[in-house]
Amino acid sequence: MDIKTDHYANEAYRISTKLDEVQEQMDKQRENTKRDSSMWIVAFIAFQFLLFYWLHF
Repeated sequence: MDIKTDHYANEAYRISTKLDEVQEQMDKQRENTKRDSSMWIVAFIAFQFLLFYWLHF
């Protein structure tokens, strides 16, 4: 390999490693968002039950 090809191979490896890191961060963020939204749904349903209880008794 000449120097230029070696440089491009190193650069491509560095970029693909960075892309893997970004993909992992996006996956973690997606998991956190899913967990947060399900927590809000549970809280909303519980609030509706409490409201129903207060209005009927």
